[in-house]
Amino acid sequence: MIEMTENIDLKKIEQKAYRESVRDGLAEIFWGITFIAATGYFLIRGFSIFMILLVLVFVPIARKKLKEQYVYPRIGYAKLREDGLKEIAGILLYMTGVVIVMATAFFLVYDDPTNSDLWLKWSPMFFGAILTGAYLDICRRSGNRWYYGIAVLALLSGVTLSVLEFASLKTGIIVYLPFMGTVLILTGSVLFRRFLKKNPVREETSDDI
Repeated sequence: MIEMTENIDLKKIEQKAYRESVRDGLAEIFWGITFIAATGYFLIRGFSIFMILLVLVFVPIARKKLKEQYVYPRIGYAKLREDGLKEIAGILLYMTGVVIVMATAFFLVYDDPTNSDLWLKWSPMFFGAILTGAYLDICRRSGNRWYYGIAVLALLSGVTLSVLEFASLKTGIIVYLPFMGTVLILTGSVLFRRFLKKNPVREETSDDI
């Protein structure tokens, strides 16, 4: 009984620590920027996939700098326990699962799981499923249920834009990426502004010197 209570308390502590680490909204802002940048791959001729990779490299660096400037001076810094390879393996396993499910559906419905046009048409649902999985995990780790809202919106909008018929197969993903990118940026901006308001920088006193 004592061990069970300790496990529950440990889970609450871990959730609180993780909740503190994500409540500044910077993750949403930079993922939104990444989604909007990825739209260029479908819109601009010659837009290399390396540009998207460059954004993915820039995002963690910029986020770290902003945390050092705006977040840590307000709430301090605590290094969370990192799962490392286990977390990466989980992400890759989930993405592989999504691909397998979609490929199976294409085989059963269209008898053509390797058709690139099908993958392009249903790519909004693919990205929606990935984003949904990410926010369900964040919800689980933080205990904040409002993340369910983003998860549901990501999936429903992805499915809707995949089902609708457009003149071009690219239209669905071209609409989806900036739409969800804007949603994430606006959500992150609201969270960041609220974070700065609720956590002013503590002024140094003679006792701190």
